[in-house]
Amino acid sequence: MDELMQDFDNDKYTEAFCKRKKCTACDGTDFEGEANGYGCIELDEYIDMRYNSLLKRRLKKKGRE
Repeated sequence: MDELMQDFDNDKYTEAFCKRKKCTACDGTDFEGEANGYGCIELDEYIDMRYNSLLKRRLKKKGRE
């Protein structure tokens, strides 16, 4: 399964989601220089949904080959 999803770009979907929601809460760094992205439940759910959707389509396509 890893080889099917090795090209999944988490950052691409994160940028698209945040741009659509007009959210910049994860941009920048905190006082220790760490990225602000401590987690966004809605974003995590969106990424999981996109990943699983793509995986399902690829498995289905692979089964037809």
